[in-house]
Amino acid sequence: MAYVVERRKDDGTARYLAQYRDPEGRIRSAGTFSSRRAAERAGNREEQRVLAGNWHDHTLGAIPFQAYVEQDWLPSKHLEATTTASYVSNLNKHFLPFFGTKAMHQITPSGAASLSCTGPPA
Repeated sequence: MAYVVERRKDDGTARYLAQYRDPEGRIRSAGTFSSRRAAERAGNREEQRVLAGNWHDHTLGAIPFQAYVEQDWLPSKHLEATTTASYVSNLNKHFLPFFGTKAMHQITPSGAASLSCTGPPA
């Protein structure tokens, strides 16, 4: 169940923190608001997403593409040495220069349509 925590600033004004539980039962914040009603609405909205199965953790996509490829994706592949060398070559030549520092959640199929074949944008 979503709930609101009242917090007082140094000047005495109240701020309201909307909280809810994610699918794993961890307490999450839905934001801080100037009114209790707005905080309740935000908490309830996120809670409904959890109950409907439409909620996803936005922090999971915060890892950069290069870190994901080097730490998770490539080590999980069981490939011949020549295939691995080919993958690494293609990654270094084509993918890492453009996607390397981008967070995984920033890479979308619609964003790929705007890429040029000549390399990263200037």
